Amino acid sequence: MRRTAVVAALLVALGGGASPRWARAQEDEPPLGESDFGPVVEIERIDVAGNARTGEKIVRRALLVHEGDRLHAGDPRLNGSRWRVLALGYFLDVRLELGKGSRRGLVTITVRVVERGTTTLNRLFLGTSDLTDIWLGLDVGDTNLFGTGVAVSAAAVWADAPDLPGGEPQWALRLRAADTAVMGSRFGVRGSFLYADASEAVESTDPPVSEARGYRRVGGVAGVTYDVSRLATIGLDVRVEQVSAGAVPPPFLRAADSLVSSVAVGVDIDRRPDPVLPYTGDRFVLSIEGGVGDYDFVRAGARYGIWRRLTGRHIGSLQVGAGTIAGDAPLFDRFYVGDLNPLLPPRALDLVISTRPSPDFLGTGMDELRYGRHTAFFSLEYAYQLFRWARTVHGGDLFASVGMFGLGDADSFAVDLTFNAGLRLDTAIGVFELSLGNALGRIPF
Repeated sequence: MRRTAVVAALLVALGGGASPRWARAQEDEPPLGESDFGPVVEIERIDVAGNARTGEKIVRRALLVHEGDRLHAGDPRLNGSRWRVLALGYFLDVRLELGKGSRRGLVTITVRVVERGTTTLNRLFLGTSDLTDIWLGLDVGDTNLFGTGVAVSAAAVWADAPDLPGGEPQWALRLRAADTAVMGSRFGVRGSFLYADASEAVESTDPPVSEARGYRRVGGVAGVTYDVSRLATIGLDVRVEQVSAGAVPPPFLRAADSLVSSVAVGVDIDRRPDPVLPYTGDRFVLSIEGGVGDYDFVRAGARYGIWRRLTGRHIGSLQVGAGTIAGDAPLFDRFYVGDLNPLLPPRALDLVISTRPSPDFLGTGMDELRYGRHTAFFSLEYAYQLFRWARTVHGGDLFASVGMFGLGDADSFAVDLTFNAGLRLDTAIGVFELSLGNALGRIPF
């Protein structure tokens, strides 16, 4: 395949990943609680309007008020309910309208929603590198299948055989489904299935990459979630995978057949009113996974991000994180340099599709590392809000970031600088990022 043709095709797809858009608003999120403002009223009836596709019960279970509740007219739970419905991600706008009830002291509430398309392009896989002529694939889904609140997605990626002895074409398939509120409760369920045929480049001292070794993964994850509050969710997941490799497997994998089985717990606290193009709030994510059987390991990771409006349309943010692995984690569970440095292509459904070394700006040896047991990072970002529209393209932000990350093992840990800049677009089918990092990661230079 001619490399120039591939590069030309990439110009159409430099948007890179896309992810579902959730809440949209430009005010800071109001606090919840009781208020003494206004007269005491009783909610006689709650109506939902504008939901041609989304089930009414989906909207009702997100509300913080119910029929029969007595509250002050200025109770912030009314505005808080609007935020809860927006956070479902199914609507462009949500308004709560109060009306007179059948007698004095009674009120009605109409929850008027403007639906948005919930079919999303979560990720676009397309690129080329020195050793792989082309990789391509899609990750598509629906965050509100048939208006039920169930989210589903399907992702597939194919990569040409790497130009190495033993190289074979790579491909992977992943299916996901989740219901975050089963029967309107705080409990949710989720699951995924993965099949992958990988051809892993194996490093040597000279030359840097000498051959490719294959392995196959088949398995899945099943889990439950619980909403501790409207801002915090905890999860428990069980994973079982069979891994098949040849007589000489890649590093950190067993020969022949082996089993990866693990249990993971996690916490996600998200206080951003708009997680797609955030302008205020913060988010904390913690996960701990323990493997037993053929691979005994513990993997832990945490990250925290905070966003603040500096002035007007100017937004500043800080993100920090760290991770560590103890024990015998398999190859695909180890920290990978392309997932940390935005100037490199990340793994596609856990497939390593490029062997380009990381830039080594500080001369610490980062260009010699691909995997590690330990990692840490921080990043500072500035964003400028270009526009917010109620159209097919809902919003756009210019951004620039600079940061530092580390990767390695106890005896070989390297630290280096990274940066990125570009444009983020929030559209009806997802969020696209046209950035320097996406361009450098997809086109060889």
